[in-house]
Amino acid sequence: MRLMPASPGFGTNSATLLVVDDDAGAREGLRSVFESAGHRTLTVADAPAALRLLKKESCDLVMLDVELPEVDGLSLCRLLRAQPAMRQLPVLVFSANDSELKKVEAFSAGVDDYIVKPSTPGELISRVNSHLNFAQRESDLIGSNRECASSPTSAGACYRRSNRNRWRAAWPAPRSKERTSLCVRVL
Repeated sequence: MRLMPASPGFGTNSATLLVVDDDAGAREGLRSVFESAGHRTLTVADAPAALRLLKKESCDLVMLDVELPEVDGLSLCRLLRAQPAMRQLPVLVFSANDSELKKVEAFSAGVDDYIVKPSTPGELISRVNSHLNFAQRESDLIGSNRECASSPTSAGACYRRSNRNRWRAAWPAPRSKERTSLCVRVL
């Protein structure tokens, strides 16, 4: 099962999301919000349907309600986290239950974020895109680590190259020919 495509810049559009909510109005509302942001959105009403769909379809993120019929959302999350292929899959809760106890229970079950209903479309899209971007960076890092590990003679070179690229991204070259200095103060 595919968790993340290899294309760069993936998190901002074209992801496949799975919405699991027993409220048809909530499912359609979320579908509308996410599809307007360019995401393919699949919806189901309960945990068993979600599991069946995840066996057939590759999804990049799951958003679920806590209170579902038959199997609740947190049990579904635990089932997903128990499967090695699903451990990196972002799982977000979207629930009207705002109690601290439920939030703590959700994070203990393995959810990545807990969003309280109602929420604005902007917040939903921002949070989903943030989790998709994080998952893509994690997937890229895992791929880089595998590449370095597969070639023992180049492991040091991979490490140096990845650090050099991170340094260049964080500290772009100065525009002028002037020398620049870096001062670090250790407290």
